[in-house]
Amino acid sequence: GLLAEAKLAWESHGWFADWDARVGGDCGFTRTGFIWIEPAERLERVRANSASHRAMGVDSAVLHADGIRALFPALDVTDEVAAYEPDSGYADPFMTAAGFLSAAKQKGTRLVPGARVSAIRTAGGRVEGVDTNRGSVDAPVIVNAAGAWAGRVARLVDIEVPITVWRHDTGYLGVPGSVARPIPVVIDNAGSMYFRPEGADMVLIGLE
Repeated sequence: GLLAEAKLAWESHGWFADWDARVGGDCGFTRTGFIWIEPAERLERVRANSASHRAMGVDSAVLHADGIRALFPALDVTDEVAAYEPDSGYADPFMTAAGFLSAAKQKGTRLVPGARVSAIRTAGGRVEGVDTNRGSVDAPVIVNAAGAWAGRVARLVDIEVPITVWRHDTGYLGVPGSVARPIPVVIDNAGSMYFRPEGADMVLIGLE
């Protein structure tokens, strides 16, 4: 659940913050701060989540509406509560993927773009390789990193992975120069939305 997600995010933070030494190059990590906003009636849940994050080593604090407005006056809040992490931020998705790919290639990885797995070959209860529309590959280990399609790939070897996929609207909005920077990464459960900066003058916003 949320705790597992938080552990993964905190582990990832070290990689993004020290990207050049660990992976090489630049992933575009921008420290903006992160704020998770909830309706006022969920204060105890916010306090519990913030405490569990602090136990992992994350700098996390609970804010009431006045505290949210003091830090981010451009956010429209009434009586909401929030957990705030000043050290968090976001990385550039393209630069991150390109950095991982470059590092993998340096270690001998071969990328086969557009290869759709049609079968996973097994023998004696172990995998032997994959068949794709761009040829077959022998491999003693297969990592299923197919994202939204991971359930479909897992079923090729009769494994059921409970993945639920849904669509939601995303878009970009311009941000006036009068809005204080940095703009934080925001998950607003009270408003069923999230957003983060995109460059200097826009935000990427998603509606859940």
